[in-house]
Amino acid sequence: FHYGIALAQAAVVSHWAHVLHRRTLRDAETKDRLQAQAAALGAQVAARDAAHARLAGSEARFRTVVESIDQGLLVTDRAGRVLYANRRAAEITGYAADELVGRVTHETLVPAEERAAARARHDRRLAGEAERFEVDLVRKDGSRVSTEVGSVPFRDAAGATVGAIAVVADTTARKAMEVELTRRAFEDPLTGLANRARFRACAEGALARAARAGDAPAAGGLTPGGLTPAVLLVDLDDFKTVNDSLGHAAGDRLLTVVASRLLNVTRGCDTVARLGGDEFAILLQNLHADGEATIVAERVTNAMRAPVSIDGKEVFVGASVGVAFGRADGDEEPVTAEALLRN
Repeated sequence: FHYGIALAQAAVVSHWAHVLHRRTLRDAETKDRLQAQAAALGAQVAARDAAHARLAGSEARFRTVVESIDQGLLVTDRAGRVLYANRRAAEITGYAADELVGRVTHETLVPAEERAAARARHDRRLAGEAERFEVDLVRKDGSRVSTEVGSVPFRDAAGATVGAIAVVADTTARKAMEVELTRRAFEDPLTGLANRARFRACAEGALARAARAGDAPAAGGLTPGGLTPAVLLVDLDDFKTVNDSLGHAAGDRLLTVVASRLLNVTRGCDTVARLGGDEFAILLQNLHADGEATIVAERVTNAMRAPVSIDGKEVFVGASVGVAFGRADGDEEPVTAEALLRN
């Protein structure tokens, strides 16, 4: 009996020892697995933190770049609402950057008459088309600013178009410079009249309009539309004497007075130019009879008879006027601006 009890106790002890051993093995495996999972999770967290750090650094660099460029940057969604605006965009539009966010660009920044075209451009952007164009934007105070815009589709990571990115350049100064350069290229610097280049361009345009009006002469030798232009070439008499006796400064003042008088005796549609020296030209358009050119020529000569006061001295200077009409006679070639001046 005692021997049987001992055997049973030994069996129970062996059984529980085996059970504890298995449990110990399982606990060890679980511990190893948990430690591996913890290590993997730690690696993931570290990788995520590194990715966040890289993303934060990339975003910081992006903001530094876009905030320092001299062009405005606008990012919009599919509806045209502003998602992001940089400092320069705020300066160009007069709005604060956070005021622009949430606003629809073609409703806020585009003039009413241009909104349909702006919506069409936005639709082309959503269709994947990039574009460069010029547009006047309305500032917060209601004034307008000339801009050049380069706009491209804004795509997400999957490549789907989710809006548009626009780079906006203020061209106001450039436009003003272009106007000034054009003025200098086509304006006489002393008198402010048109120069020879501008006069030639105006004359060519008038001749082209006369040619389109019809080739067959109407009453008085004019084209049916009454558009035949005429040129008056005005040459001052004894101008060299004024320069030699009173000096070139006095001669320049005399030329400015002559320019003013020529403008006063001509119509608003006529072009008055200084071709050089003391030589002026007047382009007459929309004449209905040849006699109208003669009337203007007489007004010019009468205006030149009045004395001009320079440095307390009265200077008398007359003018010789020649007249030529811008139409070809018979089988002659069409008259050009240079031929008109020569005639």
